[in-house]
Amino acid sequence: MNHVCTGNSAYRAAALKEVGLFDEALGYAADNDMSYRLTAAGYRLVIRGEARSVHHWRDGWWTYLAQQYGFGYGRLDLVAKHRGRLTGDDVSRWSMMLHAPLMAVAIAAAVLALLLWAAGSSGVVPGLVAASVVGILAVDRLVAGLRAAIRLRDPAGLLFAPMHLLRDVAWAVAIMVWSVRRMRGIAPRPSDSMHPREPASGLSERQAP
Repeated sequence: MNHVCTGNSAYRAAALKEVGLFDEALGYAADNDMSYRLTAAGYRLVIRGEARSVHHWRDGWWTYLAQQYGFGYGRLDLVAKHRGRLTGDDVSRWSMMLHAPLMAVAIAAAVLALLLWAAGSSGVVPGLVAASVVGILAVDRLVAGLRAAIRLRDPAGLLFAPMHLLRDVAWAVAIMVWSVRRMRGIAPRPSDSMHPREPASGLSERQAP
């Protein structure tokens, strides 16, 4: 693998010291950055199938979308540092990376169509572009969701398509905000992509995961 998530991983301390420890200028994607630097230094990242961990997902649609916005924003900070990773890695492959910019194109085309119609002109062409792009993205994710539902025998896989389309919208918004801030010369901050969670009830900040 060329990327492992720090949510369930262990590193050799000597390896971390050699490549320079974690980049505290990054919020989300600091683990991607570490993975890339470790593999570039010749270290091997291995997935152990027997490893288990407990992961708590965000509760509610708004917190999910806020998290996905942070993921999209942080991914741009990561790509700005590692230009060769524009097409993703073993976890987020090029097909997944392509979703967000395509959704941004669809949103821009839809806005253009509305503006043209409001001005009394025909917005059919940009409207068709927007609908076609969203349709292609939806079919792609629907197929993936059906495969997961069949393989895992879990109908929850059918929710993958609408969930992922919402994720694409959040990432598209992140692309727009990130681009505007970069053009204005605003320095990136870790909090732009990831806010620390509140400590769990009954735990001190030091003890909270």
